[in-house]
Amino acid sequence: MSSGRTHFIALSGNRQDVWTWDERRQFQKGVKLNLVNPDTHASLIDTEHTVSKVRAGWGLSSCLINGVGIVVWNSREGVPNEHQTSVFGPADASVTVIEDTKQNKVADYIVLEGYILYITYHGELMKVKLNNNDLGKVASIPNSGRLEKFHKYVESHSDTLSSPSFVRISGNFNKFAVMTNDDQVLLGNSHDFLPVVHPELQHNSIISMAVGDYHYLALNKKGEVYTWGRESDINGCLGNLGSLKEILDSGVGVMDGRSLVVEHPTKIKLPHDGVALAIAAGGWHSASLVGC
Repeated sequence: MSSGRTHFIALSGNRQDVWTWDERRQFQKGVKLNLVNPDTHASLIDTEHTVSKVRAGWGLSSCLINGVGIVVWNSREGVPNEHQTSVFGPADASVTVIEDTKQNKVADYIVLEGYILYITYHGELMKVKLNNNDLGKVASIPNSGRLEKFHKYVESHSDTLSSPSFVRISGNFNKFAVMTNDDQVLLGNSHDFLPVVHPELQHNSIISMAVGDYHYLALNKKGEVYTWGRESDINGCLGNLGSLKEILDSGVGVMDGRSLVVEHPTKIKLPHDGVALAIAAGGWHSASLVGC
């Protein structure tokens, strides 16, 4: 499953059925989607072309279809609503197939507001700009291509490899994080696509990143969790960094109005001194699965 700002999408176990929950009236069962080729009107999914991943963006949905590439949509046809628990659909979705993603063989990808970022099987980090007026359409080629500044940074800062590859990506809204096969971690945003580097994360065996609206989490192989960013009204999304007085006195964080700001990745104390197995972030929330 994957969640966007106000909707969910899910992939079935047979990798041939995609479901959406995108209306308030859908309390228990969502709408099954029929993803059709915009030119031939034939289904894009069959026994040969199954779905490997689903990703919900800020306002749109997407999936990666084997042999087809990344497919995005932001609208679908309506369906009858006789009963709240009825099985709706299948409903045709208005889809666009992202050019070049079939040839590049996508290993992983994310959907931001107005952009798709993906990693190829060869470890290249690519971006595709989507039309801001209709998020289901791809914008002009000059807005797309390889993120060269990210590649140049990791190549010039690798201790072990002459050509490090990107292997993992995560993100939300307009921010993202990427990891390499030589243990480098870079952050970025869709405003300028410039790499941001925190020394605390480099060569620290980071295996997972989670991105909220204004905060980040990082998990390493030891089960340690690092957090940083903005915590509105001290709501707790940065986790247990100590008391507010300890945080301010130590210089770990500062107050900006009613918000706590922690500039650099800082390790949090987990319940019962346990180890974290997984992390997640929402807009102003954080979560971790902890083994004691």
